[in-house]
Amino acid sequence: MFPPGRLSLPTNLCGLVSFNLYYQPLAPSVLTQPTNQLPAIGEPATFSVVAGGTPALSYQWRFNTTPISGATTNPFTIPSAQLPTPAPTPF
Repeated sequence: MFPPGRLSLPTNLCGLVSFNLYYQPLAPSVLTQPTNQLPAIGEPATFSVVAGGTPALSYQWRFNTTPISGATTNPFTIPSAQLPTPAPTPF
């Protein structure tokens, strides 16, 4: 295993060229935030984000601060929007 932040790939092409490739991982960053959705009850809502970083990123969508079970893809679609439980209190 290579130390974090460095990958060495020794290569020898037919005995002619030999080199090592090193890369530095890039910290994850959000380039475009997901937009707010306001679907009608029972309608789908799709959320997506543009993010970058290395190695490949993984995703976990949340409702407020609570992880949504199984919501680990980008984009993420809620097939049938519902009111939250408990429903928010009107002002």
